[in-house]
Amino acid sequence: MKEDTPESFIQAITCLTQQNYLLTTKPELIYPDHGNIWNRFYDQHFLASNPEHDIISNFRRIHRTTIPTENNRKVYRYRLQYCGSWIHDDFWASHHIPFVYWLATIAYDSYIGYCIETNGSEAEMIHFKVNDGKLVEPNNG
Repeated sequence: MKEDTPESFIQAITCLTQQNYLLTTKPELIYPDHGNIWNRFYDQHFLASNPEHDIISNFRRIHRTTIPTENNRKVYRYRLQYCGSWIHDDFWASHHIPFVYWLATIAYDSYIGYCIETNGSEAEMIHFKVNDGKLVEPNNG
């Protein structure tokens, strides 16, 4: 995530990834033309690790680099690692997809992940990439 990610966003992602974390105020996770996506989440901890549902997540602050020319300023970034399997289509559509689109607004331009969609015996890998704060349409560029 970008270095200047607001603290309210960090707290929101912490809530999503930790089962016992409670927010004191409702976050404003605005995605253009979709409003506050937080309003879509009936499960506010859907990214939390849960072995029963094959979900593993890790959200943490990491030291990225030290800049000697800026008085040895240390640069920290937040990193979200997440893996889930057998997620029901309705839950994926109401929680995960809006979150991934919003996440693009605070992510560096880059590849940010993928999912594998299964339909019977066929599987399709969908790549998620960010360009200029927006999710590039899956598998297009």
